[in-house]
Amino acid sequence: MRHTHHFIAICAVVSSTMWGCSQSKQEPVVQKIDSTADAIAAQSKALATAAADSVAKAAEVAKKAVEDKATEVSESIKKAYPYAYDLTPVDKEPETDMQSLKNAIEYPKAAKDKGIEGRVSVRALIGTNGRVIKSFTENSTNSLFDEPAQTAVKHAKFTSAVHKGKHVQRWISVPVIYRLI
Repeated sequence: MRHTHHFIAICAVVSSTMWGCSQSKQEPVVQKIDSTADAIAAQSKALATAAADSVAKAAEVAKKAVEDKATEVSESIKKAYPYAYDLTPVDKEPETDMQSLKNAIEYPKAAKDKGIEGRVSVRALIGTNGRVIKSFTENSTNSLFDEPAQTAVKHAKFTSAVHKGKHVQRWISVPVIYRLI
């Protein structure tokens, strides 16, 4: 911006003095204007390139920060719920009554008013009676959906896992999708 002002000022001074000048006197002035304009263009290009590089570097730093935070959250979940990812084999995994889950889902008013859709993965411990013992949000596209998704999963009906003919507790991931219709 500063260079543009200089260029305009140079043009104004030159044009006011050139009215009374012969063409032979005008040529060096025009060449000076051209070289000044070229210098300004080169500086502008260099500044634009530097700005683009800075934005790209900032985006890389932000992406790395998000990935680091996601890893940190994942690790903290594993510490808080050490058996939530136990993959001991069972004969039959818990199953969700999808209709009961669908009926239990409530769309958050704030999200609905803003036209926000989303997805939440709830990790739930299903008891031997098919009820949710505890749960947590595994991942989410928007925190507005976290609590309602967990509530929906807690109110849904499940069958328990079975291992060697006995009903056993089992952690499962339950996707809850929020779509505006």
